[in-house]
Amino acid sequence: MGAQALQAAKAKTPFISANFEIMRHVSPDEAQIKNLFAALPGGAIHTPFQSPLFLSAFADHMLAGVSGSFCILEVIGRNHSSPVMLVPVMSRQRGPVRIASMLDLSLADQTAPIFSRDLPIEPDQFGELRDLIFAAIPDADIVDFFNMPEKVEGRDNPLALSPDAVAVTSSLILDLADPEAETQWRRKSAFKQVPRKRRKLENAGVEIVEAHTPAERLHVYDTLVEQRRVRFDELGMSNGLNQPDQAAFYRELAARPFPESAAVIIALRCGDEIVAANLFMQSRTILNTVLLSIGDKRWHAMSPGIVLMMAALECAQQRGIEQFSFGTGMQEYKKRFGASRLPMRNLTHPLTVKGRGYKLIRDLKSLMEEQATV
Repeated sequence: MGAQALQAAKAKTPFISANFEIMRHVSPDEAQIKNLFAALPGGAIHTPFQSPLFLSAFADHMLAGVSGSFCILEVIGRNHSSPVMLVPVMSRQRGPVRIASMLDLSLADQTAPIFSRDLPIEPDQFGELRDLIFAAIPDADIVDFFNMPEKVEGRDNPLALSPDAVAVTSSLILDLADPEAETQWRRKSAFKQVPRKRRKLENAGVEIVEAHTPAERLHVYDTLVEQRRVRFDELGMSNGLNQPDQAAFYRELAARPFPESAAVIIALRCGDEIVAANLFMQSRTILNTVLLSIGDKRWHAMSPGIVLMMAALECAQQRGIEQFSFGTGMQEYKKRFGASRLPMRNLTHPLTVKGRGYKLIRDLKSLMEEQATV
């Protein structure tokens, strides 16, 4: 048997436990990923960062730079022979070890499996499922699943709720589904300032627009990239969009229309000038800001970034979105809007002796850094 045939045979060999089996789909293309999503009974439940296009664009543009490989683990319930969950996994080299993670590389504010809407997983099966997933992960010494929400569209995330998952906080959100919560955050001073700033911009001829066609979306995206380059260079800050792979990844998301692409692109425009731009990622229940840019300095005093953020919030409410996320980071301006913390968890699990040694060294290094700051 040739090497390619052997790899294909291994990919098709299921991993089996009492209630589940896992089929491994190695290097699936966009069409294959869409077919896996479509096979989930009742449709797919996922965060904005696990849509089919997000996964395929990530595989196309981000894996080569980290010597990465990619597969999707299809979890099938043995009692009904239907898929209940998909787990996208990448493996990459870091020093002497291979690390398995979800498709992240700082591009996914949330990572989670994709769930069947009609076939929930029972809580007493979470441990069994987690162990089977670890057994099915190929070519890795250690698992690092970061930034996992405890729930996705109200569905419990078995990996985030694992007993050895560690609580972290990486996102601030506004609850749009709870009228009482909205009453509270609407009282914040930031919401009182935005209408005045917005009127100033409107009086100057600025309008709020959403880019719909591929040409419109690419124009706004390319402007956003240039505005961020100028701003980050002025501040002497690192800018991920200067990396060709990352810029190409987002450009593919921008080139496809919504909802084929989960990316929503909103801008402030004055004639032909883009005053500010924002790229968001949207799922059925959450709108998550990802990339923000502000143009010429003459607009800065009118706070176009905040006005654009509030325009996106209004857009989310009009679409029936339940949560508005400000993205990663705990910047002070986000707190001014009364945002609350979105619980997230990290799960690290060694798969080999080399992985256990790597985790031990990393844990010791973290402990020493914590003690040094006390």
